[in-house]
Amino acid sequence: MRKVIILFIILCCPFIFPLQVSAHAVLTNINPVADSRLDESPEEIVLTFNEAIKTGLSAVKVMNQNKEIITESEITLSGDNKQLIASLPELTEGAYLVSYTVISADGHPISGSYVFLVGDAALPADLETTGDNPFQITVFVTRAAYYFGLLSVIGWILWGLFQGRKHNEPQRHMFRFVSLILQQYHLLCLIILIAVQWLMNTTAAGIPLNTGFGLSWIFSLLLSLLGFFLLSKSKWCDCLWVILMLAAKSFNGHSASYGPIWVSLPVDFMHLLGAAVWTGGLLYIVVFWKKQRLHVKAFIPLFSKGAFISMVFLFLSGIALAALYLPSIEYLWVTPWGIFLIAKVLLVFFVILTAGIIRIVLRRKPFTQTWPWLKIDFSLMVLILLVVGGLSYLSPVPANTPLRWDEKSSQTEMTLAITPNAPGKNHFQIEFKENTVRRAELWLEYQNSEEIAPIQVPLKLSETDGVYESEGYYLPFDGKWLAEVRIVDQNGEEEIFTKSFRLFKTESKE
Repeated sequence: MRKVIILFIILCCPFIFPLQVSAHAVLTNINPVADSRLDESPEEIVLTFNEAIKTGLSAVKVMNQNKEIITESEITLSGDNKQLIASLPELTEGAYLVSYTVISADGHPISGSYVFLVGDAALPADLETTGDNPFQITVFVTRAAYYFGLLSVIGWILWGLFQGRKHNEPQRHMFRFVSLILQQYHLLCLIILIAVQWLMNTTAAGIPLNTGFGLSWIFSLLLSLLGFFLLSKSKWCDCLWVILMLAAKSFNGHSASYGPIWVSLPVDFMHLLGAAVWTGGLLYIVVFWKKQRLHVKAFIPLFSKGAFISMVFLFLSGIALAALYLPSIEYLWVTPWGIFLIAKVLLVFFVILTAGIIRIVLRRKPFTQTWPWLKIDFSLMVLILLVVGGLSYLSPVPANTPLRWDEKSSQTEMTLAITPNAPGKNHFQIEFKENTVRRAELWLEYQNSEEIAPIQVPLKLSETDGVYESEGYYLPFDGKWLAEVRIVDQNGEEEIFTKSFRLFKTESKE
């Protein structure tokens, strides 16, 4: 009865941890716009995001062609906290690179850079722009190692709650020894992960303690340290420690960014719990197999039932989380996050297949014949955790990045730039290398619906020769678009260029 009560408390606990958090910040507008040419020096740089941000976690730098930082004042926020404003000194003629970094509430870095020109300066070849970097291999590896440590130590403690009374003295000694090793490994991975994310996500700012993301990491670190003094002394203390560790982790993942959080946080808690039961059980078998084989033989039927229940939890909660994270099922095969998720689903399928084979072997063959299949199951678990390392870092909905399209023919050489290239208001600019164009038209065709006629963007000649510009809400929807540039040259000959591109939603689901 006591075991049932403990399990009930663990399953119900995520519903008592409310927290107000926000999703990834997304850049929706910039001024001066990318690749624009200004006659006079701008007074400031203004970056507009889709949600409120904190100035202590953000940075804007402006560099000249000599790669010297020329921003003089600290950045400020607008009244609604959605605009970063950086004052500028008087800029001379030349090219300038704007580089920005913002840390979202759940710790994901939103960064990028772009170039604008002042006067008649030419764009230098060595002044390169960079976009968001959605995949950092260092964070990927450290997250995979961290998840293995987290799920292993939690799963190990969970199985200890149910197996502790069955342990003899050597088994009890082995269990506590491995528990200590797992705690040390988890603490080391946690410290490394916090350090890596601190270095990669911040500039002058420190660890973002004023966000749910930062607080959850610090809380996890404190819980990990307390575990060395509290675990293995009381079942209720172990149970509470497991609950708090899982809750703390739920607050710094995607579940804290995609709402409603009263659904996403408990579902993520269940998902982590199911993964911990499976991971800890497999580790338990591997550790005790060599010297405590009879004990393992008695444990496997219990683990088989627990693993089956955990797989049901993982399957159902995984579907629910994907539905919460993704605006459309199509994102599964057009985003890196979706591809990682498909890989995880395939690996889980092989896990289920392996589990079925193990059950058949247990019924028909000697117990020792299950060992090769258990090793396969353990290897699949490691692979899944590697994939989870990528899933937990990549954003389910990637950020839109400015479009820069260069096209060249025998008669014409042009560049089309769309900034920020997101649903809503955008700046459009077509620049021709030589002023050989009599008329230029830009049409945008929404390819997700044949019922929507092509949209013509009203281009106007700017003060700079060969440059056409426009600004407005000519990209109203996310999805697939086709840009068509129609050109009539001085001889009356027409050329048509086309470019396909895609826009993603700029706000997470409510």
